[in-house]
Amino acid sequence: MDFLYSYIALAEIYVLLGLSTNLLVGIAGIFSVSQAAVFGVGAYIVAFCLMHGVMGFVPALLVGLGLLPGLLADHAGPFGRLLRAIREDEMAVAAAGKGVLRAKISAAALAGAFAGSAGGLYAMFLSFVDPSSFDLDASILLLTMVVVGGARTLAGSVIGPFLLLALPQALALIDIPTSIAASARQFIYGVLLIAFMLFRPQGLAGEKL
Repeated sequence: MDFLYSYIALAEIYVLLGLSTNLLVGIAGIFSVSQAAVFGVGAYIVAFCLMHGVMGFVPALLVGLGLLPGLLADHAGPFGRLLRAIREDEMAVAAAGKGVLRAKISAAALAGAFAGSAGGLYAMFLSFVDPSSFDLDASILLLTMVVVGGARTLAGSVIGPFLLLALPQALALIDIPTSIAASARQFIYGVLLIAFMLFRPQGLAGEKL
């Protein structure tokens, strides 16, 4: 039962990361492999604040969010449509007098809020953080989750993390060396990413990239 709870908790954390990556890559069309770094910043900020008694968990998590509410204030339902328009034709949006740069910064701020909050929850859940959890491989994993689950949809941001995190949990049940399991996991992630990009770019529940 602990195994199941651990899997569900981690998957929910990665759903936040999936939303973060999907917002940038799927909705706004901003290719990014840096979300794992923001994820790490959130984790380390929360860990530092809790270890040194600077503040409690909730205030530390809010700091880790890095959310800039004022930047998003004038963007309620139209914001999503604006991002989609920028993704399709940025020059046309700029010619129409819309704030392209402001919209991109807003999207990055909101994506950073999701990633930072996920990092804080991750640090709290594991009670341990390590730089290897936030490297390039982690960013590629997030991108794979979005592509496999389906870009540009909420369902894709949920399906991808739950599906791909089931793989390492399954490998953990097999009696094989950790080094081999890690290599096998990366290989399978790579194969999935390539296969979906070639044969089903829209993923399991999303729209075609």
